Amino acid sequence: MWTAVGIRRRITLLAKRPVNYSWTLAAWQGPFVLFVSYWILRPPPSEIAAAVFGLAAVFMALRTDAKWSRTEKVGWIIIVMILAMAWIRAVQHERDQHDSEQATLRADQDKHFEGMLAQNQRDFDATISRIQGLLAKEEAIAKTAKQSLDQITGGGQFCYLRVEEKVQGGYLLMPMNSGPIPLAQCYVAIHPNPGPGALGYPQANFQIILARELGPLPPGPSRSLIKVPIVVPAGPYFIDIFTRNQMFVEFLTINSDYPKNGKPLETIEVRGGKAGKLLYKDPP
Repeated sequence: MWTAVGIRRRITLLAKRPVNYSWTLAAWQGPFVLFVSYWILRPPPSEIAAAVFGLAAVFMALRTDAKWSRTEKVGWIIIVMILAMAWIRAVQHERDQHDSEQATLRADQDKHFEGMLAQNQRDFDATISRIQGLLAKEEAIAKTAKQSLDQITGGGQFCYLRVEEKVQGGYLLMPMNSGPIPLAQCYVAIHPNPGPGALGYPQANFQIILARELGPLPPGPSRSLIKVPIVVPAGPYFIDIFTRNQMFVEFLTINSDYPKNGKPLETIEVRGGKAGKLLYKDPP
């Protein structure tokens, strides 16, 4: 009877019975050789190649009790060599695939990083543009504030007197503005300026011939009319000049023999600031 014990006994006997090489085994080996040979061209996952290689080794171990013919030995050697090559190709294929994926990933990361850098550069340029715009506005505000302050303080400009024309009784003096900002105040005090050894020196230097407010003056160097003309004879003078916030000194010499002696009609020097710095000279 086919009992469980009987079946196990029959399987044990079959396992112990040696199976000799036959055309049936050869027919099985041939397609298997072709199948594993295809793996060299199309390598499977390395785990499957390793599993098949292990199964072949187990099967060969089970066949150790059989009498192997030379053909079967050659067949199994070919199968094992092909399986080994397929396993190696599978490992190499997976490594190459991994390297290719990593290269693609690095390329994508580099492209993404380049995009981030380009965006950061655009943001930086936009920020710099805005900062430059703000700086330009601040510069314009500062320039306007300076102009307003210069309007109030005079911006270091000064007024001075020069000969307008020769008239009866002497020479007509007219005020001049040295810069582009209107001067709200131009107060002058004219003194004679005889040199050492001249008659009246030095007491004459303390005399005031005329003191008058001549402002406001429009931007120079255009000449402006004054309410009361200033007429003085030829000779040397020094003139105290007061603007709203500063004081200057003008040295004016009118040449009575002009143009007979070849000298200019007038010579002008204006000094002010620290140590009486020369600010204007005519002729230069």
